[in-house]
Formats: sequence, C-alpha cells, structure tokens
Amino acid sequence: MLQLFHLNIQGQFNCNDILSSENFVSATATAQTEEAARKSAYDLLANQLSSRVSSRTSLSTLEENNQLTQRFFNSTETVSRLRLDGLKYQICERPGRKKDSQTYSVLAYISHDDLKKTAESVKNIVHQYLELAEQKKALKIGGIAEAYAAYLHSFYSPRPISWNSAHDTIHNVQPYLEAMLRNHLNGLGLYCEKVKPHPQFPGEQIQIDLSFAGKTSPGVVYHIDCPAHNATTSLNEMGGTMNLLMQPVSEIEQMRMKITLDPQIIDSHLNEIRSETNFSKDVIIDVDFREVIHLDFIIEEDMETVHLSPEIQNLSIRSIQWSSGARVLSTEPLTTLDKSDLGGEIRMTVNNSESLTVSKMFNNNLHPITRTFTQPKPKPTLEDEMPLPHSGIPADPYGFARLTDFDAVQAKLKKLKQQGKVIFGKETDFVNPNRCWILLIEPKSKILLHALAPNDGGRIDLKSSKRFANFESELKGMIAIWVELY
Repeated sequence: MLQLFHLNIQGQFNCNDILSSENFVSATATAQTEEAARKSAYDLLANQLSSRVSSRTSLSTLEENNQLTQRFFNSTETVSRLRLDGLKYQICERPGRKKDSQTYSVLAYISHDDLKKTAESVKNIVHQYLELAEQKKALKIGGIAEAYAAYLHSFYSPRPISWNSAHDTIHNVQPYLEAMLRNHLNGLGLYCEKVKPHPQFPGEQIQIDLSFAGKTSPGVVYHIDCPAHNATTSLNEMGGTMNLLMQPVSEIEQMRMKITLDPQIIDSHLNEIRSETNFSKDVIIDVDFREVIHLDFIIEEDMETVHLSPEIQNLSIRSIQWSSGARVLSTEPLTTLDKSDLGGEIRMTVNNSESLTVSKMFNNNLHPITRTFTQPKPKPTLEDEMPLPHSGIPADPYGFARLTDFDAVQAKLKKLKQQGKVIFGKETDFVNPNRCWILLIEPKSKILLHALAPNDGGRIDLKSSKRFANFESELKGMIAIWVELY
C-alpha cells in the first residue's frame, strides 16, 4: 500500500485551482482526522483511475472422473494498489476554519505527466517478467513463476499495459496472464502413488506420496490442502508427501484436494496483492489404503466357549460382523460363543464390506490361540479398575487420568487397540461419538491436560473432577483424541 506523507504545498496551489485544472486527476474526502481523510481521498482517486475496479468473477475448477467442471462465483472486488509516483495532498478544510466545522477535507491529486511516468515504469517491470516467461516457455523450462510475477505487478499500473507477444498484440496483459495461469493449473492433475505408515507414529498417522499428472513448472510451489482431514503440504514439480491423522473406513477412498499455485520469486511488496488473488482448483483422487490396513482376529477358548476379538490397525471401525457359513453369529466387536455353535470357518467382516473380510478355520484339533479362563478373575486394583475418590466420578478402567504426556497416551492406546479393547481417532470416525472418551493434549508441551469421560449427557474430566456441558467451546486449541471403549 502507498505510504501517506504530510505535504505542505499550500503556497503552490489551492484546492479550487487543482479542481478546475485539466492538468490533474483528483479526488476529495472528508473525515474526523487528517490521516483518515488522506487515506479515503487516495482510495477514491485510485478507484477512479484503476482499470482493475470491476465486478470480477472467481473461477473454481473441479476435476471429477477425469472431467473438468468449472464453476463461477460473482463477487465485487476493489483492487486499489496503484503505484502513483508524484501523488500529492492538499488540505481544503480544517476543524474550526469555518463555523461548526469539525472535520478535515483533503484533496488527493496527481498530474497527467506523473501518471504517464508511473505507468511507463510499471510497464517496464511487467515487460521484463513477460519476456523471461516467454523465453522459458519457448525452451519448455517453465515460465509460470515469471508470468505470475508480471500478473501481480500489473495491478500497480494506473493504465492497462499492452504487450506484443510472439503471436499477437495484447492490449491488456492482465487477462492474458490470468488465462495463462489458469490454463497451467487446469492442465495439472494429482494422484496418490503410495500409502505407508508414518515412520514416527505408525499406528496413528498415515503418509501418502503424491505426484502430479500433467506438466509442472520450475520455480513454483504447489500447496495441497485436504480440508476433510485438516491436512496440508507443499510440493515441488517432483511431488512429495502428505501426513494424514486419520483412519479410513474402506480400502479405497476418494479424497478432495485443493491445488494452489505459489510462485517463489514474488517481490515482498507484492504479498498483499498475492493474498487477494488465488489460482487454485479442486481435484478428487483415489487413495488405496490396502498396504497399511492390518485386519486379523484372535480366537481364545475355555472349556465350553470361544472368545473372538478383532486385531485391526489403520481402519476406522463402524461395524463388525462374525459369521460362519450363511449364519451371522454376532455383531458385537468382542463376542463369546458356545463351541457347539461353531464349526469350520469363522469370518470377521468390518464395515459391511466384503473386501474387509478375514477368515480362520476352527475345530477341536486346531486353535490359533488358546487360553484357559477357568481361574477366578483377580479383584480389581485401585490403579486400574476402581473409581477415583470423587462422588459421581465414573471408573477409569485403563488409567487414562494417570497418563501425563503424548508418548504415554500413544503407547497405552496402541496396546489397548492391539488387544481389541479400544478404537480411537477423530470425532467423525465414530457412529456414536457421545459414547467416546476424549483425551485433550496441549500442542506445544504435548502434555495430557484433560481426560474427559461421558457423564450424564456431558463430559467429566477425571484429572480435575470438573464437569463440562460443552467442552468444545470451553477447552479450545487442543489436540483431541476420541476413544471408544469395548
């Protein structure tokens, strides 16, 4: 933005002389302070001069099933970032100069000669970037970053900038450059090359390798956003990785991603204009999670019954069905069945998906895992089973309230999940999140501050015994891990 300087030029011209002269372009504004009046006068003058002030149309491009769909959104945008070398101000009225006058009246003006010089100066900068962009384009080594820089610089010109390209005469480079950037973006696709567990948090986070389809450009960083999972990453022309804190529901899922251009050679004073322009498009990609999903179950038996428990990783569990032949045995995640009901194959189907089915053979001679439950169960200990010594506090069967940091929480949840005692993720992973416990971790210190258990339609913190009717508004800015107990 133009910095406003106080100028004392009353001896040279007065307001009436300027307004009546054909040598100047001017605008007048009134405000309570001189500074506010100057700014308003500048904005009025810039809007009067700018060929960019118009009802602009924002374009969103969605790639779906290998088809490009373009959607238009009308929005009025005023771009007053003009470079006005030689701009001056004249105070026409001050508070108290006239009876009952309480405001400043300021006139902003610039001569036609200064406008011409400014337009020529900006045009030279734009032409330099354009020449470099077209040279690189001809050599097939990019040029998009330079075209983006020329586009942003063009907003500073008080007049349209013409350009003699290799093929045509362009009377206004701004829409020409905008079309060039849109065409580059529309020619890009995105696909998932590989899915793998996160090297540091293999049970909680997933890494996906992303690559581009189409021609990328050196000097441009492509920001990739996945709003559904609050994930973002930056890729160069070779691609890169994105970390996802999620657990899929199926083996192959479609994800909506947004690709945004971010050239790296932009002059720092253009950042404000860049924040108001956006070259991005949405794409939908298929992500195959089969390499990271672990699907198994454990068979344990005593004298007359068999206990079945799932052993699942990197999959959000919505439902589990146990079956044998054409018979459905149970829909409880942890189930106990009479041996007389079993024979042959036992199948576990997750989320009603045939592709998420695993089976084992069971007979009296072969048992994958055997354990006898004839011994009496030990009495619950104060550490693991008994309620905390507060009236109305629910039991903490797995000792969440005694955990202190993220590493301890991670280790505990991973162990309990492998044992089939809990599943965890984010709120949208659960059919009935009201049944879930919520572990809240402070992001910077990674300390577990709250262990919220379901209680009478709300939540109660087992660390402080405080009850929360709406913890989302009372405990903001924390990492939330939702846990469902079995």
